[in-house]
Amino acid sequence: MDVDGVLTDGRLYHCVDRGGRLVELKGMDSQDGISLVWLAEAGIRTGIISGRVCEGIGARAKMLRMSHIVQGRLDKLPAFEDILRKARLRPEEAAFIGDDLTDVPVLRAAGWGVAVANARPEAKAAADHVTRSPGGRGAVREVAELLLKAHGLWSGILRRYGALALALALQGCGALAVQVGDRAVPEPIPQRQAPPKDEEAAVQNALQFIVTQQHSYKISPADLLEVTVYQEQDLNRKVRVSPEGTITLPLIDQPVKVAGLGVAQAEEELKKRLSRFLRGPQVSVFIAEYGNKQVYILGEVAKPGSYPLPTEAPLSVVEAVTLAGGFTQYAAFDRTRVIRKAGGENKTFIIEVSAVTKRGDKSKDIVLEPGDVIFVPESFF
Repeated sequence: MDVDGVLTDGRLYHCVDRGGRLVELKGMDSQDGISLVWLAEAGIRTGIISGRVCEGIGARAKMLRMSHIVQGRLDKLPAFEDILRKARLRPEEAAFIGDDLTDVPVLRAAGWGVAVANARPEAKAAADHVTRSPGGRGAVREVAELLLKAHGLWSGILRRYGALALALALQGCGALAVQVGDRAVPEPIPQRQAPPKDEEAAVQNALQFIVTQQHSYKISPADLLEVTVYQEQDLNRKVRVSPEGTITLPLIDQPVKVAGLGVAQAEEELKKRLSRFLRGPQVSVFIAEYGNKQVYILGEVAKPGSYPLPTEAPLSVVEAVTLAGGFTQYAAFDRTRVIRKAGGENKTFIIEVSAVTKRGDKSKDIVLEPGDVIFVPESFF
């Protein structure tokens, strides 16, 4: 994320210390700060790319357990790409929050570009999502909550601080949605359904979580790998991992063991083998097809994650949720979604679970296919 205008409200305060040196001060929102700590605890890495240099910002970022701290870079896209290389991530596996023209290239490159509410029009146009809150006044907190909800972790945070009962009580009686500093008349929160925009954002973050999880996937027998060697077209091909966990490629005289390796590790192994014949080969590995068919169950279930799709019998949505430990008590189970990729596009099915479980209408359930995503949204009502 950017700093000025995102983590701060964009204002700079210049003072002179006792030695006559100019000191730059900035203010940050404490609610933004604690949400970044929650993300770190959940294993979601964060960082900053700022055009300015400020010692206080660096110290604050470390305090908030940020993994990547880059300052003094107005050319933010190369800095963003450097971070991706170090973290072994693809652009579509990362999000970025920005507010100004210098952020536009990164907003376009990131898998999920977010502009704060008071961002420049050009930044909003380049973003996939625009927050309700302005920079430095809750925008980062808003994005953090969306991510935590998509991972099914928000209810646990509320329970940790004993705030869940209060949240239920407030929203159950039609509490008012107020932003600090807003002068407009606040709007009542709907009492019967979650805000559609929030739910859509949570779904998108759940899909992004899957991309991240796939990045840490360990290659298995029967996986279909697409191997690309830069500027060596004759070596590019799709290969199936053998039952022994190996693949064969031209120039390499012995099968290469890739089962149990991550994608980045497999790339390094192939690079090492090809270095005997090529100078500085650049190898990319992409999992074109998973040999072990799986589905993803995310959101308000007891044990969100990926689950193998059984080969001996079909698996329905309700059965899959049972595998994941069932719904949490905060689940909006009748808004359960199945997201299926077909023809390069996502197709969504809404599953009315109560019709299946209470009325016995099995026609409301569907049989899952490899790669399907089940997402159970959260409801406080």
